[in-house]
Amino acid sequence: MDFNANANCHNQGHGLTHKKTNFDEMYRSAVINFVAHNYETSIEQCEKLLAVTGVEGAQKYGTKAMNCMAQCYWHLGELNDAWYWVGESLQLNWNELVEGYKSALEQEIEENRVLAKIANDEGVFEMERGNWEEALKYLNTAIKHDPVGGVIYLNKADCEMQLKNWRAGFLDYKAAFVLGQKSKEVKEARRFAHDQWKSKSSKLRRHPKKPLTPNVAN
Repeated sequence: MDFNANANCHNQGHGLTHKKTNFDEMYRSAVINFVAHNYETSIEQCEKLLAVTGVEGAQKYGTKAMNCMAQCYWHLGELNDAWYWVGESLQLNWNELVEGYKSALEQEIEENRVLAKIANDEGVFEMERGNWEEALKYLNTAIKHDPVGGVIYLNKADCEMQLKNWRAGFLDYKAAFVLGQKSKEVKEARRFAHDQWKSKSSKLRRHPKKPLTPNVAN
């Protein structure tokens, strides 16, 4: 009998049936010990997990293990070690964190643009029916969602002018112009709003309103 051949077959078979490290179980055990205030044991288990970071499937547990260690050291009062592992965790997944933040930000911007368009369309709907104050409510909401929407400011300026809010109209036309609405009509409307505002301010200075409660000499 060829014992060497059998030995080789056994070794090959053992290699094929080798059980991969259970990273979930390793991390879960570390967390359980952390919750039980067994911080030193939790740190040891995290260190074992980090020792196999290069193995396939372990990378995603690296940050979790580092965060767990940081919290353990924090509870042990070893703040330098705690901050060290916080820094290591950030460095490990910095690109992933940046990409995740960028993706979330882009999604939020897109969602706000959609909400701004809906509110602006509602405002235009009310404008077409002469409901200027109701339209302003929608347009103000649209601006909250999209503060750089030039068309929204233009619509809002038209509403303010209909309500004879000259100063607000002028400022909205100015904002619309800065944000790309640079037509001749916008320039003329802005100038008209400015003139009306200054004219109104001048009249108020010449004819100040009487106080609601007259001064009474003692």
